[in-house]
Amino acid sequence: MSVAKGRRRGRAGSKRGGVLEGITRRMARGGDGIVETPEGEIYVRGALPGDRVRVGGVDRRGKVLLGQVLEVLEPSADRREPPCTHAEACGGCAWMGWSTEAQRAEKATRVAALLGVERIPIVTGAELGYRRRTRLAWSRRGGVPRLGYRGAREHAIVDVERCVVLAAPIARALQAIRDGLLAALEGEGELSIARRDDGAVVALRTDVAQPPAVYAAARALVDAPGGPIRGVALFVEGGAPALLGDPRERTLGADGLPLEGTIGGFSQAHDELNDVLARAVHAQAGAGACARVLELHAGHGNLGVLLAKEAEAYVAVELDADAARIARENFDARGLRSPKVKVVEGDAGSYPRGDWDVVVLDPPRTGAREVVERLTREPVPAVVYVSCDPTTLARDLDVLRRGGYEVTHATAYDLFPQTPHVETLVRMRRVPR
Repeated sequence: MSVAKGRRRGRAGSKRGGVLEGITRRMARGGDGIVETPEGEIYVRGALPGDRVRVGGVDRRGKVLLGQVLEVLEPSADRREPPCTHAEACGGCAWMGWSTEAQRAEKATRVAALLGVERIPIVTGAELGYRRRTRLAWSRRGGVPRLGYRGAREHAIVDVERCVVLAAPIARALQAIRDGLLAALEGEGELSIARRDDGAVVALRTDVAQPPAVYAAARALVDAPGGPIRGVALFVEGGAPALLGDPRERTLGADGLPLEGTIGGFSQAHDELNDVLARAVHAQAGAGACARVLELHAGHGNLGVLLAKEAEAYVAVELDADAARIARENFDARGLRSPKVKVVEGDAGSYPRGDWDVVVLDPPRTGAREVVERLTREPVPAVVYVSCDPTTLARDLDVLRRGGYEVTHATAYDLFPQTPHVETLVRMRRVPR
């Protein structure tokens, strides 16, 4: 089995000549296989545990060696033919060639090890056609328009005509963009597509002024009868955004009611499991009639619409002004208004003091170090932590443990099939002293 070579991205290291053979012993945090060779361990994208591989193009980057699979000499029993034709070149789904069962087992094992527990359950859902949002790049270098994902360890765009992990409305919108907009775009930039009702919305960001043909093409996509695109937002560096149609994301919330989102902002990618996770957060928070709930990094209300419904008092803290404004709209649409429900625009680490029963955290990959340190000084009965990075989660939980909390629940959620990413939900309680 041969694997095509790819160009490498990043700062130049000390290149080593020759070809090495080795066995993949385990997976690295970022999803590379760690191959044991006569020259030491090499981090190799696409190498799977149990593979015997031939590795070339070895570079030293800092303290580690990086390489490329030239050939799989003896495949792992868990290796499979990727369901996507772009899998070897595209940087989006590093584990596409690994069996579903092996992917899930690796994620559960990794999270359990980082949390210091023997095992952890993992909640799973659809592994293909699941993404309700995606982000791509476009470029017109050399006069040839390209639209796709960044390559593995490289800056070049892998031109992707079909992406098997996209939900049908997003896939239709991508095709419409390729057919009706791509040829008019100038320079380079990023493009995001997200769900809205039975269609999709698009946000483009670039520092290159776009010609009138781009705006005309975007308008035509929005106005097309029965077309897949409901709105387009075009952001050009230094100028006011052009908004065509309604480019805000809209999905159904976990409560079954419409949930507005921001333009090109954050939301969970897995439609099915997002609702499962939101209901689990509500259950672990115990957000019943007597609970006073503080949610930090609250976004546009994805978790909050359930948390706020039955709580005695609920306060959401969100730094992004647009997300905070839309969260207020989502709560207002449900009749959840002040003084019972409040949204505070501000930094999570500066959250308001109060007699909280539970604090719910859903931070970015960098974690919530400032927040958890404060929670050790100003303890609350319970903390519910949703994390997209097990390493920073483990760091923050260690701070809470040393501050008098203990883990009472932990579950992993496979919100990102075909990739090494995993979501984790943990509940901690304050141990009486």
